[in-house]
Parts: sequence; C-alpha cells; structure tokens
Amino acid sequence: MTILEEMQLLHKEIQQDIKEYRDTNDKKLEEVKAQSIPAAETVEKMKKIEKSVDAMDERLQSLQKLQAIKTGAPKFGEDKVERKNFNLPLAVRGLSHGNWQGAELEKKLLFKRYGMETKALIDETGSSGGAYLIPDEFSSDYIKIAYDAMVFSQMPVRKITTAAETLRIPNMTSGATAYMVGSGEAITVSNPVFGQKTMTAHKIGAFVPIANELVRRSDPSVMNIVNEDLMKAIGLKAELEFIQGDGTDMTGVLNTSNIGSVSMGTDGAAFTDANALDNLMAVIRNVEMSNGTMQGWLMNSRTKWDIRVMKDTMYNYILTLANNVGDPALLLSYPYWITNQIPNNIAQGESGANCSYILAGQWSELVIATWLEMSLTASATSAYVVSDTTYSCQQTDETAVSMIASYDVLARTPAYFCKLIGIKTGF
Repeated sequence: MTILEEMQLLHKEIQQDIKEYRDTNDKKLEEVKAQSIPAAETVEKMKKIEKSVDAMDERLQSLQKLQAIKTGAPKFGEDKVERKNFNLPLAVRGLSHGNWQGAELEKKLLFKRYGMETKALIDETGSSGGAYLIPDEFSSDYIKIAYDAMVFSQMPVRKITTAAETLRIPNMTSGATAYMVGSGEAITVSNPVFGQKTMTAHKIGAFVPIANELVRRSDPSVMNIVNEDLMKAIGLKAELEFIQGDGTDMTGVLNTSNIGSVSMGTDGAAFTDANALDNLMAVIRNVEMSNGTMQGWLMNSRTKWDIRVMKDTMYNYILTLANNVGDPALLLSYPYWITNQIPNNIAQGESGANCSYILAGQWSELVIATWLEMSLTASATSAYVVSDTTYSCQQTDETAVSMIASYDVLARTPAYFCKLIGIKTGF
C-alpha cells in the first residue's frame, strides 16, 4: 500500500471515529441526564474514544513525516561527478544483499535520497529482505540504453513525458476555407473544427533472476551486461508495439485506422526492377495526396538489401547507402531507417509466411508518450513462476531484478502515413 493510499484510509478511519465519538457522546449525555447509568462510566468510555482518536492522529503525523522525507529529500544529480560515477549494479547488490564493499558512493547517495527513515535498508549488516526500488534519477544514464535501442531515437517523432493519467492530443478535423471575395462583399465565415485524441499508459516489464554468486562477488561490468540486456528488451518491446501494436495494448502505426495502403498484390510479390519504383512512388504519392510531407521510410534489413539491387530505367540504384563523407542513406531521395522488429514472415494470400512491409510518411506526426521512463526493482526474497512452477529466490539463492516502463503511441494524423504490404523477401 502506498503512502497516499494509507493516508486516504486513515482519513476514513478518523472520520468514522469522530462520528462514533459524537453519536456516543450525545447518547451518553442523554443517559446521564436521565440518571440511567453512573456518570463515571460515561467518562471512562469517553476517554477510550479520545485515546483512539489520539492514536490515529499520531499515525497521521508519522505518515506525513515519511511523505515529507520522500518529497523533500535532495535530488540526485546536483553533483555531476557523483552522477557520472554512480554504479547501478553496485546499488542493486547493496540494496538486495547489504554488501556495500566498493559502493560507498552508491550507499551515500541512496541514503541521501531516502532519508534517515530507511537507514536499515542500506546497513552493512544486510537488507531487511524487501524489494527495493532504484529511483529514476539514479538510473537515468542507464535509461538512455533502452531508448537508444529503439529505431525511433533516430527519427523525427514527437516525444512527450507526462504525469497525467490520460494525455489528450488536439487535432484539427477540418480546417478553414478560403473564398473569392468581390469588391465590397463580406468574407464568408468558416470555422475550423478541432477534436482530440487520448493516450493512456501501457506498462512493459522484464524480469530476470540472477544467481547471487554473480551479484555478491562479480565485477560490476558483468552486472552491467544483465541490466543493459533488460533495458534493451524493454526498448525493443516498446518499439514493436509502436510499429505494429494491434490495439490490445498500444495501436501501432501499421494497425492505425485510416493510414494509406499500397499492396504488392493479392499474394504478395518480390521487388524487381520493373515493379519496385512504381510501388514505392505510389507510397509517396499516397502521403502527399493526403497533404502529408514525406519524411522517410521504415523497413527491416532484409527488405533494404532486396531494394539495394534495384535500378531505375537509367540503371541507377534507387537506394543509396550512407558513405564516409557524411551523405545520408536515402531511398528515392528520402532517408530510411532499419529495424528488425518489422517481421519478414507475414503471410499474404497464398504467399506463404515470407512477406514484410514498409512504413512511410510524416514521422513528426507520430507521438510517443512516456509515463514512467524506467523503474528498476531488486529483491532477494521474491517468488516467481516458470511453467507453472513457483521458485523462491531465498531457496534458489538468487536476486530477482525487474524493470518496468510505461508508454503509448499515436499517429496523430493517420492519413499522413502509408504502408506498403506484401513484400516478398528473399535476399
């Protein structure tokens, strides 16, 4: 239960106590007036009720003190040298096992972050056995690994960080209209119509148990490998949802309603010199005919190499690779980005599972919202389930490390995007 939930529950308990106090007080006063019971008994019961209220008041003050410590503690990162030298794996080892050897900086900063109330959590004699959260500000340098793993970190998408439960994104459903105006005539009024789309948080998690021999005694660089692997897993899963989420959680670009679509045929087809240029040009035309601005292509590596051997009628390659003098990688004069989160085993018609797709359009109209950039938890007492079998970290001598992040994605103007589907891959 969070502090906020405890305080809300406490508030209800105090309100109930006050109501009972008043009801009992009124009743007893009437009984005393009627001399139905001794006044001393009434006074004793009143004292018990008052004592209960006082106890609730003390509890409230204690919770308020903890809340003040949490919100008022100094932020990590004020000292850039400390921030640079903070080692996340050492912090995980210290919090979960109480082993702070070589982790004096991590201990000091965590102590500073959480305050005196949690001194027991970072005592040299060992932790109290709970699951301890590594604050976002301590892991921010590692967080970048997850986002860098996404192809979207290279693309001109819009990124928003929010704390709101629901994020509302405005969009214009119909614009202003211009008219020819004669001499002395009034200009016809037109009203642009605005709407809004909503984005909500979707949680992505990764969990891995690590042998305690690795946690207690290994070089921190080994733990870094584990943590970086978790972060990349989070980033790649988010990327997959951004691209082709089916709406069960996020709705990716591919499955967004009303985006343009060009097909290589009922059963799909491989690129050839004869069809590649026409189909790719059809995608660009689709975007521009919807008043979008073509900003680039997104495809997997196999599709890239299929296109790489295609030529136009002048025998020029239509796709160029980046070179050493800084020229960008281009496809028909537009940049392209590569991710193997786009599959190449999609079935289209009777094609068999050997097709892929390309996404293209105005990528600045793609909004990626972040609620929780990355949160890491370590526990030496957790239990976890694998194939219906429950394992205890205490019994298996492991430390469970988990990470979560919350995102959503929105193609703000779907018509500005287009998909080319049914691309048979075979390079």
